[in-house]
Amino acid sequence: MPQYNNSEPIERMAHVNLEIIRNVTELGEIGMAKKDSQSQLKRLKSALRESGISRDPKAKGPRKGRVDREKELSKIREKFNPYESQINKSKFAVGGRKIKGTEGRPGAAASIAEKMRRETIGKERERKGRVGGVLDRRFGEGRADLTPEQIQLERYTRERQKGKRRNNFSLEDEEGEEGLTHLGQSLSAMDDFGPAPMSDDEDMGPEMVSRTNFGGFEEELEEDEIIGEDGEKRKKTKAEVMQEIIAKSKQGRSDRQRQAEEDDDAREALDADLEDLQMLLNDSQQKKPVATDGLSADRMQALQEDTEYDKAVKSLIYDRRAKASERTKTEEELIEEEAKRLHEQEEARIKRMRGEDPDEITDSRKKRRRKAQGDDLSDDFQSDSGSEDDEEEEEEIGEFGRGVNAAASQEVALDSADSDSDEDEDDSDADSDASGEGENVDLGDELALDESDLGSQDEDDIESDSDDEDLPSTELIEAAQAELARREAETSQGNKAPKSILKSSIPAAVTINPSELKFTYPCPASLDQLLAITSPLSETDIPTALHRIRVLHHPRLNPANNEKLSRYLQILIDFVLLSDIPTRVQDYCVTQIQELSQKYWEPSASHFLEILDELRQAMYKKMTKCWTLRELKFMSLIGQVWSTSDAYHKIVTPAFLVVAQYLSQNSDASIEAKGAKLTLCSIIAHWVRDSKRYMPEVMQTLLSIMVTVPTTDTKSLEKLDIRHLENASNSSLHNAAERLTMQLATLYISNPAFLDIFTPFLPHMQVPHLKESLEKSLTNASKSRRPLSLQSHRPIPLATFVPKFEESFNLDKKSYDRNADRAGDAKLKAEIRDARRGAVRVLRRDAAFEAREGARERRGKDAAYKAKINKVENKLRQRD
Repeated sequence: MPQYNNSEPIERMAHVNLEIIRNVTELGEIGMAKKDSQSQLKRLKSALRESGISRDPKAKGPRKGRVDREKELSKIREKFNPYESQINKSKFAVGGRKIKGTEGRPGAAASIAEKMRRETIGKERERKGRVGGVLDRRFGEGRADLTPEQIQLERYTRERQKGKRRNNFSLEDEEGEEGLTHLGQSLSAMDDFGPAPMSDDEDMGPEMVSRTNFGGFEEELEEDEIIGEDGEKRKKTKAEVMQEIIAKSKQGRSDRQRQAEEDDDAREALDADLEDLQMLLNDSQQKKPVATDGLSADRMQALQEDTEYDKAVKSLIYDRRAKASERTKTEEELIEEEAKRLHEQEEARIKRMRGEDPDEITDSRKKRRRKAQGDDLSDDFQSDSGSEDDEEEEEEIGEFGRGVNAAASQEVALDSADSDSDEDEDDSDADSDASGEGENVDLGDELALDESDLGSQDEDDIESDSDDEDLPSTELIEAAQAELARREAETSQGNKAPKSILKSSIPAAVTINPSELKFTYPCPASLDQLLAITSPLSETDIPTALHRIRVLHHPRLNPANNEKLSRYLQILIDFVLLSDIPTRVQDYCVTQIQELSQKYWEPSASHFLEILDELRQAMYKKMTKCWTLRELKFMSLIGQVWSTSDAYHKIVTPAFLVVAQYLSQNSDASIEAKGAKLTLCSIIAHWVRDSKRYMPEVMQTLLSIMVTVPTTDTKSLEKLDIRHLENASNSSLHNAAERLTMQLATLYISNPAFLDIFTPFLPHMQVPHLKESLEKSLTNASKSRRPLSLQSHRPIPLATFVPKFEESFNLDKKSYDRNADRAGDAKLKAEIRDARRGAVRVLRRDAAFEAREGARERRGKDAAYKAKINKVENKLRQRD
């Protein structure tokens, strides 16, 4: 080792220390290698010799004490078998830290678990399927920790204790045992067989009488003491005690009987004075009934109460009884009833149109006619003989009159079928009477009626007005007049006059009036079919026809109607975009499109996208083409059907792009183009009303219109009418642009760029009050705007984050959450997770054990069966 003194530098000392450490390490490694190079047998002998199990014969000296051979052998066996122990190496070694579960013995644990399963699950498998048996509940059975002597001793002790507890309350005298005692003296010496009293009236003795009646002047005695004949105190005998108890019971019974008699007397006296007390206490009571001959006052009062009760019962007869109401019908039932009603009315209409079975139509009116009564002497009364007069009158009218009356009766039947079903019975009888009187109107009177009184009512008016429902319609009268003129012309030319025109008048009326509203319509599959349905109808009948189409083809009636209605929705969209649709019909169609689009949104969206694509393609082909009323209505319809406030929408977003492209790229040289663009700007203003989305194309279009259109000074503005844009003047366009600009200014008042957007509009505003309002808004916006400037405060330092250190850090602690509830929940979840995993692991191992046991049992049975078969075969071979 090199020499050094204190004056040597520290580096030299460190170098020497490192050399020393390196040398020691090398020597240790050489020793370990030498030790490891020994064979397994040599190391085993060395271990046995060190443990003291085997002694070296050459060794000298005293022997060590006796050692536990099995214990030492198990230690050596574990040491030489590396698979008996398992050590989990930690990633970072920490001094003084002990972690549970770092070292384990999987082999020993598996053997212990196997033994426990054989004692538990194995026993259950053996007992499985067995019936009966004796369950031994004796103490010590099945306990291996007790010796047989301990078990027998414990059984004997328990048996003695059980018998002792049973005999604690036994009154039987047993040999060698003491009986019951009182005050230290046995009670067996008492005379229990004295003479019993024969009756309750037996003499009670002088002592009992003296103590009961004249006691209190002598010395107090105990409860169980009495003075004997010699004047000394003594204990009562059992017979004396029983006599005293009997005397007390007799006295108590007599006292109770006397008290009951006194109570009955008091109750009778109170009952006698009860009526007088009631009169005094109740001043508002009715006058007491006066007794009459043969009846007391109480009897008169009872009769009066019975009479009042009878009156109350009779008054209940006049109360209106509640009628049972029908149950609330489901949506499917209502739809089916509506469709059935429309089908029935359509069948009745077709029958009336063809003139078939007129008697069946009037049967319902005849049944509704009020039956004549004997006291009915008004104009409504008709006797049975009146029917013959009516027949004669009809014959006098002639064939043509009967035809008109039949047609009128059919029209009335239609009206009565469509009338409200909630009318009262009296009203329906009156209507039937009125209709019965109208059947016999003379032909001349019918033809002389004013047409304005007959033909001015539409179908809804006829249904609501029951007084005029029996009047013949104008169309039928005109048809009858035309048919009569034609027949007269044919007669004048030499043809025969027709005998009856009943069957020919109705078809003629149908031919002349093709616009009659039907009750059933097929679902149109194309726009031409829908136009064929609606073109003959009037403006008021088209919504009714469209409504009946939806009712008759409701999806609840047939699932196939879903496809029909989805196609009908697309056709309805094309129908609305036509230019000659009345406003009333258009509003109704838009409502129908909104309702159907909510249910069939996919077909509706695809159709809207197709129309948008057509508009975009048309703009590419001819950029100078001006949009017509169809395109403007389509854009307005998008805002009414779909949500325009979404940031992105499948229909509205492409529509925004198409409109922006049209406003920015299409020419506005003509007044029509300017009017179309102004209308589009108004539609876009309606779209962005909720989202306040800014579109520069709209503002640029409005500014362009206000700059390029010359105007004259005006003081009033008129509302913009889209239908008259073609005839609009420059002044009206300019005024409409100013109004729309102010609407957008109100909408974008909170926009930071408000001043930059609307400042160019101010010089071109012509209406004084609008210009003044815009100027005031711009002034307020300029005041609220602040110019850019450097910061006037100290620079804000960047936020720095100091690392978080835990003062009481522990590697075994899994959570440092300061929230106690959250930490408790996390801990509980972890415990549940561990318990679940442990339970699953135990169940898996139990199942594996049962599988092994089952396989072992099957192998045993197979081996036994094979041995049996081999034995039989050997016997058979020996015989051979």
